[in-house]
Formats: sequence, C-alpha cells, structure tokens
Amino acid sequence: MARLNDLADSHINDPRYVADQYARPDNLDARRSLHERFSTGPPLNEWLLGVMDLAPGVRVLDIGCGPGDLWESGWPVGLVLADRSAGMISAAQRSVGAPALVADAQALPFADGSFDVVVANWMLYHLPNLERGLTEIHRVLTTDGVLHAGLNGARHMRQLDDMVRQRAFGEARQTGRTVLSLEAAPAALRGLFTEVTIRRPERRLEVTDAAAVGAYLRSHPQPIDDSEVVRVVSVVAREIEARGVFVIDVDPGLVTAVKS
Repeated sequence: MARLNDLADSHINDPRYVADQYARPDNLDARRSLHERFSTGPPLNEWLLGVMDLAPGVRVLDIGCGPGDLWESGWPVGLVLADRSAGMISAAQRSVGAPALVADAQALPFADGSFDVVVANWMLYHLPNLERGLTEIHRVLTTDGVLHAGLNGARHMRQLDDMVRQRAFGEARQTGRTVLSLEAAPAALRGLFTEVTIRRPERRLEVTDAAAVGAYLRSHPQPIDDSEVVRVVSVVAREIEARGVFVIDVDPGLVTAVKS
C-alpha cells in the first residue's frame, strides 16, 4: 500500500513540483486549514516561537518563509524573509513588514556570518541538494549561530496514510533524492552542526467535519482520483457519526542545532 508521506517523498524535492505547489499560497492554505481547525493544543506557530525564544536584537533569516504567517503576531527587528516562490514573497510582504526577497536556499545571497539564527520550517525536505542547502545555512550563520528547522516525524498523518489506496496514485516517480524527517535530522546535520535537539508538541487532529479531509486530500501534491477521495471522506464521516470525532495523529517537531 502506498502511503501519503511516501508518495509525496517521491518528488517532494523535485524543483518543478515545488515551484508548482508553492507558486501561490492556495495549496499550502488548504492543507494548513485542516490543522488549524482541528488541532489540539496551542497554535503551532505560537508553540514554535515559544520554543525558539528569540532574544531581542537577534538577526534572523527565515528561509522558505511561505506567506510569513509565523511572524503575524510580531517579528524581530533583524528579520529577513526569503522564499524561492515570488508568489509567497508577495503574500509575506502583505502581512509582515520585514525585508523579503526571492532566494534559493542552496545559493543564499548573503555574506558569511550574516545571521545569528536561521529558521527553516517545513522546507528542508524540498531541497534538491540537501547537503548544499545545509552548507549554505551554516555559511550565513555567525559563530555559534543557531538553526531552527520544523520537520515531521514518522507518525505524521498515519491514519490517512493507511486509508489511501495505492491505485489512487499509480506509479510514483522515484527521484533518489534525500528526504529529511525528524528522525533523520541528527545524522543529516552531523559535521556542520552540533548540540542537536528535537522537541515535539503534544497534539493531534480531532476532526468533526469529513469534508475538511476531502479538501486536504484534494490539495495533496500527488493528485488523488476523486472517487478515492469520496471513499475516504465517507469512511471518515461514518467514524464521526459513530464516535463524534475522527482522530488523526500528527507528528510535527522543531530541530534546533548550533553551528559547529
């Protein structure tokens, strides 16, 4: 059986896929909506900022910043936003007053040691060359600079993974590129970073609207046949009717590492 995470991983760091998926915030917004509506615990961005605990005056580079929603409640004076998508940068500029530019994380247009902190949330697994991207992050950090990277673990969305049939996807194209997860992060960062820590919030999705699961699946990077979406939504709806809620495990976390 094909898993959602496995099928996404087959092309998640294909530059053409990334450019198409994130040309505008639409697909990302559709997937985030499921989490924002039904997650237990505090909002994820609130948790992230609390864990990062950025000091006043710190110089921060947020690469793969998306629409800049991490900073909607406020941002450090030294914040710079960067994303490969011009559409995402346009959205970020509308919501955040920090400098923002289109940039490739594998060739950052900044001098060595420009930032005290680099934030890279849910984007490192999109890099075609992960080693090159990590080397660039290392380069632009100051001595003892810190990387904060949001990633997902192995349990993420496993209930939906188990429900989606392989026939919905056909043959996934394997690229052979490295895909980074919470579990793989310490090994991937070794040599460039030290003092690697992983923190996970206690949360899950308690879904009470089956249609929201359908919207999530339809926004998925590997297109799913609509009849398959309808089947899964029907199963979820029956579970909600019987139990009042459909529970989905989520496994986000924050990797923090110090420049070696």
